[in-house]
Amino acid sequence: MGANKVHNPNGVKTLVAADGRAHYFSRSAIPHVRGVDPADWHAHVPCWGHVGIFGYRADVLAGWNDLPASLLEEIEKLEQLRLLEAGIGIFAVQGESVSVDIAEKLEQARAMAAAQPD
Repeated sequence: MGANKVHNPNGVKTLVAADGRAHYFSRSAIPHVRGVDPADWHAHVPCWGHVGIFGYRADVLAGWNDLPASLLEEIEKLEQLRLLEAGIGIFAVQGESVSVDIAEKLEQARAMAAAQPD
């Protein structure tokens, strides 16, 4: 993830462990790279974006509303943080994609689709 995406709050970032388990999701750049100009953070640590396609077990979905309210979920406006705070693991799949959640991204996706061979 390049510098232009790392600090964009419209793109969700995640920290992923070596086993694929997500540690945290944030609209802010994570992790904080101490002693380095924020414009250069992407060159010092892998920064992973997050698309937001989830597959949950039926028991997790059935118990979702029974989970305690999550302060981090409210602050970040990211519902998956409720699960992490409740100790329910989320595993990440790595790959490139475009998250179409703002008009600018829609135009980017349209351009990508138009460039694809039939």
